[in-house]
Amino acid sequence: MKDEATANMAWHLTVAIGWVKLQVAQSDVERAMTILAQEKHSTEECFPEEDDDEEIVERLSSADQMVEQAFRTAIIGLLFFPLQLYSLWLLIRLLVSSRLRRRISTKRYWKIFVAIAIDIIFLGSLWLIFNPFV
Repeated sequence: MKDEATANMAWHLTVAIGWVKLQVAQSDVERAMTILAQEKHSTEECFPEEDDDEEIVERLSSADQMVEQAFRTAIIGLLFFPLQLYSLWLLIRLLVSSRLRRRISTKRYWKIFVAIAIDIIFLGSLWLIFNPFV
């Protein structure tokens, strides 16, 4: 096996060296190919591939993706102030655009309301803290 020691000692370099390579004498090539083919079939019997029908992948519209981004940004913005402004900007873009508003799924409306509430409460409290006229 070529590069076996390198792969064992510096596993992070395996992609760079092209993984471990099996070296076979020219006279044993056909036998090696037969063994590898048998190994592939036995592996497929032990670990059958899953059907694609079982995996349900939810495709998000661009509006739903923007809702998710605004919600996450509002939550993370509780730790990092400027993100609240970005979250509010995304929410305003969502609510002003009628094309985007129509594409929001109903199960994500609660995320919009929570993100708006977080943004307004957080920004309002900052305004009250740092406004010298109150």
